[in-house]
Amino acid sequence: MGSRTLQIVGIVFVVLIAFVVRAAGLEFVLVGDEVIMAYGDGMYHARRALFSFVNFPAVLWYDSYINYPDGAPVMVPPLLDWIVAGVARLFGTSQTVFERTLVWMAPLYGTLAVIPVYAIARRVRSHATGLLAGLLYALMPIMFQVSRVGNGDHHSAVSLLGAALLATCMVLLAPRESSNTRPWVVFTLVFLRLALLLSWNGSLLYLGLLEATWLLCGALGGRRSVLAEGWISAGITSIALMPIVLALPVPIGGRLSAGALSFLHVLALFGAAIGGAGFWRLEVSRLPINATQRVVRILAFGITGAVIGLAVPAVRQGLGFVLEMFSSSVQHSGLPTLELMPLFSLPGRIATRPPEYYYGGFAYLIPLAPFAALIAARNPEHRLPAIALAAWAGVLGMLAIWQIRYGWDFAAAGSACFALGLIQFRGVAEGAGIPKKGAVLFVALLAIWLLRAPLYQAYLPLKQSVDSYRGQGFRGDVVLGSRSGSIMRFLKTVREHTPETAGYLDPEQQPEYGVLSDWGLGHALHYYARRASAADGFGNLLARERFSDAVEFFQRRRESEALASAERLGLRFVIASSHRGADPQSIGVRLYGEDGSRTHSNRALTHFRLIVEGPKNGRGLVDPTGSGSAQAPFKLFEIVEGALIEVRAAARTRIVASLDLEHEGGRRFTYRVRNMARDDGWARVRVPYSTSSEGPLQSDGLYRVQVGSTVFEVAVSDEAVRTGARIRPAQEKSR
Repeated sequence: MGSRTLQIVGIVFVVLIAFVVRAAGLEFVLVGDEVIMAYGDGMYHARRALFSFVNFPAVLWYDSYINYPDGAPVMVPPLLDWIVAGVARLFGTSQTVFERTLVWMAPLYGTLAVIPVYAIARRVRSHATGLLAGLLYALMPIMFQVSRVGNGDHHSAVSLLGAALLATCMVLLAPRESSNTRPWVVFTLVFLRLALLLSWNGSLLYLGLLEATWLLCGALGGRRSVLAEGWISAGITSIALMPIVLALPVPIGGRLSAGALSFLHVLALFGAAIGGAGFWRLEVSRLPINATQRVVRILAFGITGAVIGLAVPAVRQGLGFVLEMFSSSVQHSGLPTLELMPLFSLPGRIATRPPEYYYGGFAYLIPLAPFAALIAARNPEHRLPAIALAAWAGVLGMLAIWQIRYGWDFAAAGSACFALGLIQFRGVAEGAGIPKKGAVLFVALLAIWLLRAPLYQAYLPLKQSVDSYRGQGFRGDVVLGSRSGSIMRFLKTVREHTPETAGYLDPEQQPEYGVLSDWGLGHALHYYARRASAADGFGNLLARERFSDAVEFFQRRRESEALASAERLGLRFVIASSHRGADPQSIGVRLYGEDGSRTHSNRALTHFRLIVEGPKNGRGLVDPTGSGSAQAPFKLFEIVEGALIEVRAAARTRIVASLDLEHEGGRRFTYRVRNMARDDGWARVRVPYSTSSEGPLQSDGLYRVQVGSTVFEVAVSDEAVRTGARIRPAQEKSR
């Protein structure tokens, strides 16, 4: 085979490795007729893509099911969700077809990303370096975790687009004989910019890097071709983006928000185009200019642009919004959101997982990654592309250390730099007198040692998949073998046992009520239960006060305060789940752990009745391994008025009411409430359960009401529980 054929074979081999690693675990995703999507933010992409799938080619711009009861404009641009809907429509119109399409998109993006990563490393070194970079990217845990089959989130697609932007930028910066503008480079940059802008609300990160790279390299190096292709492509992109932004609703953070697609993106591109055109014109004029003058002009342009921008209040507001996103540290279930945590433990910020979990041994080399590119920059042929790679790896590497979520953006540039470093180390070994084959073997062993944790992470799901194919896989209900499957099962049950709400697939209508859950469940609640939520994975970015009210609901101690929050939030149902380390007297603990019943330390909750719990033997948010707890991982409660049982009694006489209940899953418990008679001669207790329930929870007889030494059996209707009716049992029936 020729060298060209061998190169293609090598690329195909690395691509296949990337795909196999990302397809592992398929048996936990496609289970019979059920499709189990990964729990997380990808669930909201599924909700939005389903809307477009049903109403194709319409897009959900404003969602009344988030930030209930007000709703909110959707922060995430629609392109990726629209693509899922369009591709799924090619294969059918059922929801199963839609879900089967969605779960394969992330592995597809993650696999394709290997190609631009190869191109990045190939541009500054060699074919072997490119293959090694692609292999490192394919096996980097932080990437194959987020692009594995079943994950509907946008990160693998954004990483693909970011890698393609960097690869194209390096082509733009590469030396060439002619200074004529290349239309294909201009078109590619326009296409990739628009694709990224319409895919991710954090795209300013990449735009800032891209525009700064070609502007600085072109202006400092006097590269007219770089400046021409840069400013023309930026200008065309800003013009193409303008009508799209005009058609959008006002985003969260205002018309110049940095956290959603807005006019700020248009202005940033237009500013880059103006700057590039100005520097290009200066170069075309052929006026004598030295390096110092170039630096002064660049600084003057940058400072002037910054002053003009920051003088506009809306710009400051929009930038403040994205800074809030950058510094966000929201927690749920007593646990920090993993993607917002640092890679290493930093002053005041503790890492929740070892760095090797995300990068293997390469985690400790992240600060050194840019230097591998800078060493490659010593070659004049590769100088500007290598400097661009070093800049991207340096900026994104620092962000990846600050917050794990930026590791998805760093992975492409980081893999290229790590590959460069390994190849350069081989050269050092050869220079030290080690034979070529020995140096290659030594570097290969070093790479394997650095990748030992990632290789093990990739091996386990592959082994499980092979065992499953042989009939030796997971024993029991495969759906309940994962946290995602347990959540899916429970939330589908929630949909069955709650009234349908309007507006899920018709934005002209509004849902009649909301459901409150741990905010980490919010997006899954939207998709599987098709219910509106007051708090979800968008955190406090939609409405700070409402989100705080929703989160604090479970932390409140007084039932009256929780009910006041529920009324403000328009809630009818509450999903309780285990909260590690939570206050034992909080509403969340009393609902989940005590079913709202009176205990030796807590008063009974009289306005919350259990509707359904489950799934039995399922896995919860803080118990993802399914340790076999007697409690179901999730419980759905309805907020009711509660029937008021009144019995004649002397003042200060104790009244106790109890009702034995049994869930269809087999768990039995007793709801108990007590009170003291007042001076008006009546003893009163409010109860949230009826004795004639037809749902999954059944009463075992009537209420046993004891007043002093007298005991009554009292029947309570469902109507009385819902309306808060008074029930006064006849005294003569006492015994």
